[in-house]
Amino acid sequence: MNMIGIYRTDCPIHADRNGQTTELSDFGCTDIREINAEIALDEKLKQLEDGTTIVVGRLSCLNVVARQFGHLAAIMMDKGMHFVAIEDGIDTRADKDANFLERLSQLGQMDVAVMKERTQKGLARAKREGNFGGRPKLDEKLVRRIQFLYVNDKLRPFEIAKQTNVSLGSVYKYLKESSLM
Repeated sequence: MNMIGIYRTDCPIHADRNGQTTELSDFGCTDIREINAEIALDEKLKQLEDGTTIVVGRLSCLNVVARQFGHLAAIMMDKGMHFVAIEDGIDTRADKDANFLERLSQLGQMDVAVMKERTQKGLARAKREGNFGGRPKLDEKLVRRIQFLYVNDKLRPFEIAKQTNVSLGSVYKYLKESSLM
């Protein structure tokens, strides 16, 4: 069985690269790879062989939240991989931790559902309170001025934007709404 050790150089708990690699090699990892914030761990996992065992010093060094770890756990389960966190005492090869990845995947899904629910509740509350977000609509007098400058003065949209102190996007929006463009 192939065991791949993963360590992070930007892990504040294990800033010592040599300490991390020694811990992983002492555990039996012959292939030790570095990850950092820029490396997409999920893409790396997809490239590994099925049945591979991923070994880390501790969970926190993966630098992922529950939702992200749930996604990683789902990838590992799909590929029949195992996961070991040495210092946390997690080893999915052992019977006691066999369902660990499945539970993490479920926690990740739950995290996504909770965030979605909170977002929807927040949007509904804002809507009830009359907060719709975005830029406020221009008053009708300013819209008529934009139309006048475009039709009568033959100004271009960027000139109108500069003269009326309105964004170029808003000028285009109101000209299109009035079918002048």
